[in-house]
Amino acid sequence: MTDNDNKALGVVGAVIGAGLGMLVWLLLARLGVIAAIGGFAIAGGAFYGYFLLAKGISKTGLVIVAVVALVTVYLSIRLSYAFLVQRTFEGDLTLKESFALLEVAMSDPEVKGAYIKDMLMGYAFTLIGGFSVIKKALV
Repeated sequence: MTDNDNKALGVVGAVIGAGLGMLVWLLLARLGVIAAIGGFAIAGGAFYGYFLLAKGISKTGLVIVAVVALVTVYLSIRLSYAFLVQRTFEGDLTLKESFALLEVAMSDPEVKGAYIKDMLMGYAFTLIGGFSVIKKALV
């Protein structure tokens, strides 16, 4: 670990890396799967993106990576569910309309329960993936 990392470039790298991980997540969600590999991809992408552009990582950098990864998981779940709504209507909805209908669907306890379960699983997979990536990188 270093204290000389370039945090501004690190943030850019973490966002780019997490974005690539989000693509993996969304592709898996498109197949109907919320898998550990999506969380691992987000955590790993955020970490290595930060590490590569910042030229190292500090404790502050690890916090930045964690925040970027957690926000990305939240956005990934929201997008996954919006795409599911869109597919339900056979693509006749815009993404904005899908998000609006998602909010309506969340009033159903069954939908909200599934959403919360997927969110918790996504965070768990991301935390496990994040610890794994950090352990491998720093040992």
